[in-house]
Amino acid sequence: MTDAISWPPPYTVRRYRLARHVKLRASRADGLIISTPQRFSLKHIPQILEAHRDWIVATLQELQVQKAEALPIGIELTALEQNWKINYVASSGRTKLFERTQLQELVISGNIDDQKKIRESLLIWVRKRAAEFLSKELIKISNECGLPFSTLTIRDQKTLWGSCTVDAAISLNYKLIFLPLTLARHVMLHELCHTIHYNHSIKFWQLVAKHDDNWREHKRQLRHADKLMPGWV
Repeated sequence: MTDAISWPPPYTVRRYRLARHVKLRASRADGLIISTPQRFSLKHIPQILEAHRDWIVATLQELQVQKAEALPIGIELTALEQNWKINYVASSGRTKLFERTQLQELVISGNIDDQKKIRESLLIWVRKRAAEFLSKELIKISNECGLPFSTLTIRDQKTLWGSCTVDAAISLNYKLIFLPLTLARHVMLHELCHTIHYNHSIKFWQLVAKHDDNWREHKRQLRHADKLMPGWV
């Protein structure tokens, strides 16, 4: 059972210098986020909320359900095409996570009623796997496209899948590991193209299109990619 969504719902506005369009996102941690260009007038917010009312209500209700979900019995790392089973073993010791790689199985022992601690252990494991995968994949794409970068940081960005500085330092969201590989690669390519064009100009999108024939569809799919995140994340 979910609670009724109040209207208008609480929301947070975040302004971005490089943004060209208004984007809506929602997460369990932060609720509804409205990302806007730097000079966007807030008087248009009520109109935008009404235009996306059905999506907002459905998404916030889904997040309520996810928040009530128990800990997972498995983890699907979609980008890697891997499904890991999870076994919980009650014990008197501190919480520990063991990996049985050949079986694609995780064993968590300790106080299995401490959901907060178990979730922390799972997130540490997922972020480690994401860092290993995203680092290798970014280097691969960089070499294939001839778009070098300086450094890579794996982060837990709330509203961004990735970012790139003027010094070609790239940050990627660890949650990319839950997306299909085509979308994860699109994000990485997008940020690599920013090492040449630090904007979203026509030349930038032409460079993206040069290396991703289906970039428009990938961009469209990313707008709804939050739905691919497991409820416990």
